[in-house]
Amino acid sequence: MICFDDSFRIIDQDFEKVVFVGDLHIPFHDRRLLELLFAFLDWFRPHRIFILGDLIDCYTLSDFLKDLRRITTLQEELDEANRVLSELYRLCPEIEFFEGNHEYRL
Repeated sequence: MICFDDSFRIIDQDFEKVVFVGDLHIPFHDRRLLELLFAFLDWFRPHRIFILGDLIDCYTLSDFLKDLRRITTLQEELDEANRVLSELYRLCPEIEFFEGNHEYRL
């Protein structure tokens, strides 16, 4: 279990707390790091999350050579992204999404 203590304090409560997340490349994301992100968000309670692109990899839509061991379907990528977004939304319902070059493949 991951715990964040109260050693970090926000002095002025008038500030908006935001978190920036980028380049998860789902489904090739680091699952342990994602669990750390969820734990941090649960502790920090941001007002808003900015997703800075490349949430999903869109590997099957890529023009680059593919490693057959990594092949998934686009639907599997979208389903996993939906699970991640649902958890992010549960922790902070104010999410702004910016497309990255991997989303442009759609």
